[in-house]
Amino acid sequence: MSSFFPLDQLEAGGRAVLAKIDQDLPCAARLGELGFFPGVSVACAFKGRRGENAAYALGGALIALRREDAAGILVSPVREAG
Repeated sequence: MSSFFPLDQLEAGGRAVLAKIDQDLPCAARLGELGFFPGVSVACAFKGRRGENAAYALGGALIALRREDAAGILVSPVREAG
């Protein structure tokens, strides 16, 4: 059973797999153009001091998102092998 959580809760240095984007987000179409698709691996590269903005690495790109936009993206944790 998988557990999902909003991308804005991913800590700096953490990795996850994209599960779903809220299609009601004003930037949903643009996120798709940038490579945000279910099944894509994403890492939180940086979080601002107050957590209002963060930069996420995926598909060879580094993309900054506001907290309210990242909150509309559901991810699942990456399971470590071992």
